[in-house]
Amino acid sequence: MAIPGWYDDGHHPGHLRWWGGTEWTDYFVPIPSPEPAPAPEVDPPTPSKPAFIDMSTLPKPAITQDLTLPKPVVTQDLAIVPTPAPAVIADPAVVAGTNRASNDVVGWHADAALTAAALPDLDREYEQLDFAMGAAKAIDKAQKTKTERAKLEGWVAHCRAEGHLHPDWRYSRPGASSNGPVLQDIERRLDLATAYAAVGDVGAEQGTLSAAVDAAKRFGGSKVAKATVQKIVELRGDGRLYVGAQPLGSVAPENAFGQFIRTGGEQAIGGRQIDVYSDRVVQGSLAYRIDAQSVAQVYLDGQMQITQRPTLTRMGLLSWLPGNALIAGMATQKKVKNDSRSAVFMIGSASWSITVPIHPGQINGPREVALKVNAIVDQLTTAQAMAPMALAAREDVVLQLERLHALVQAGVLSAEEGQRLKEKLLRF
Repeated sequence: MAIPGWYDDGHHPGHLRWWGGTEWTDYFVPIPSPEPAPAPEVDPPTPSKPAFIDMSTLPKPAITQDLTLPKPVVTQDLAIVPTPAPAVIADPAVVAGTNRASNDVVGWHADAALTAAALPDLDREYEQLDFAMGAAKAIDKAQKTKTERAKLEGWVAHCRAEGHLHPDWRYSRPGASSNGPVLQDIERRLDLATAYAAVGDVGAEQGTLSAAVDAAKRFGGSKVAKATVQKIVELRGDGRLYVGAQPLGSVAPENAFGQFIRTGGEQAIGGRQIDVYSDRVVQGSLAYRIDAQSVAQVYLDGQMQITQRPTLTRMGLLSWLPGNALIAGMATQKKVKNDSRSAVFMIGSASWSITVPIHPGQINGPREVALKVNAIVDQLTTAQAMAPMALAAREDVVLQLERLHALVQAGVLSAEEGQRLKEKLLRF
């Protein structure tokens, strides 16, 4: 298979297309003008085996994809911090000469990292470099050398020095100057989360916050991650995140191992903790809006049985008593508990549902949360039902005020009488 480069794909006359090593990309450039001397006539290459073109004579591929996150319509002025600047776009085959790798797999992943750096896409850039390093280590281990890894490390260091690749911020000292682009990216995500909060999109708000925390952990280290969480807490305290949300409680799932022991070896059902607020339910990176169709409930099923049986140990220890060993064993039988109960906390609406298995002996807390949720839903339902009546009442008041104004204009009522009746109507 051909190495990555510019080739004629056979479908776009007059243009060359970038071959990524395994598939065609969406990058095109015009074919350079031929030299004054006539070139020898050659057969056109086929798409399955494209002809190699000298990339040093071609322009760099233009990035046509818009990778910026969409900005929702917001009601407040938000300062969006720009994303990290893209790395300097370079032809993969000519960066740092030909010393990046001698293996095609390592070289392909290294070229993919260059392309991701030019976008920029930090996640994919680091991912491809990790793949390349893993392949290089595997080759060195099989050949019992360190050549492939040394070549790749030298190439990566050269690319970062020339600005073709970003520094590896995942292992940078938190707070160092090289962490700047990472902090900018986290600030941008937090600003976007506040924008989603302003328009009431709880799902996008929670997803963006989770992405910010994940980026802080992966690229900034533990200190940056703690600072990001603290910043989120401050934004919630200022009312810019979780707008109007009041905590109602949390529902934690029963430990799978404890459930396995309690039920005597039955299949354990896992789950994730949920945090319930007055307007939303949060589970990890997901959040759902509580509306007039929501409902919460705790279900308890099964029973706990206690059985008794004699044991050989007690029969042997008490066999010296008068009578035979069976009588001693029957008198001190062992009690065995078989707890087949199951309890779940369920909450959902028309478009979503969450189920959390809970300990059957610890259902009071989840039941209180369910009661609070259902009380909020009752208020929403009542407000939804009263809305048409309130609108009709307002329209009736407007109609009576118009009639009162007409009576005053016709002289049937004096201005003082009209004003007094108007105030009376407005009070009710």
